[in-house]
Amino acid sequence: MKRLLIISIISLLLSSCCKNNNDNIILRKSTSCEEALKTQWTKVKIEDVKFNPFTILDKDWMLLSTENREDNNAMTIAWGEFGMLWSKPVVTVYVSSSRYSWDMLNKNQYFTVTAFPEDAREALQYMGSTSKRDVSDKASACGLHTEFTPDGHPIFSEANLAIECKKIYQKELDSASIPQEVFERFYQGGKNGIHSMYIGEIENIYTK
Repeated sequence: MKRLLIISIISLLLSSCCKNNNDNIILRKSTSCEEALKTQWTKVKIEDVKFNPFTILDKDWMLLSTENREDNNAMTIAWGEFGMLWSKPVVTVYVSSSRYSWDMLNKNQYFTVTAFPEDAREALQYMGSTSKRDVSDKASACGLHTEFTPDGHPIFSEANLAIECKKIYQKELDSASIPQEVFERFYQGGKNGIHSMYIGEIENIYTK
């Protein structure tokens, strides 16, 4: 009897641990663009989301989008941060002044970042190498479908994670403070546009 009681207690503890772990992890369950297209977005709490902030940007890439239903644009990003600032959950993105999105971000208070299944790689390459100056609707050109959050900000039907942010700070990087080797490598000694930093407070997160 005592042995059965001990086993029951251990089972309850293990069950509780597993439940707590699962409650704290919302997976990007859609593993292909086709699957994502058939799946509805689910709004989740920030404390329920878990992903690797390094690989989701540097390895997987994300799309940075801004503007509204009337006019919007997106570009592929591999640089950024997720964290806390002024007791707020934030996303930080960097955009060069040479990019079309730079001007749009300067004019708008909101932006979104979206992550995709692995089979969206070709589309993300296109979105990062093509300018809206040359192709007015880049998303359609590479097979992506633009949709909008309830607040009216652009995300993509093929994505499996969307983070909606309100811009709370922006500033151009100080070229004089950039290490010389970095300045030469990424900015060709000033010939390329300098990046601006945009920090957005996370307002909503959607996954599917």
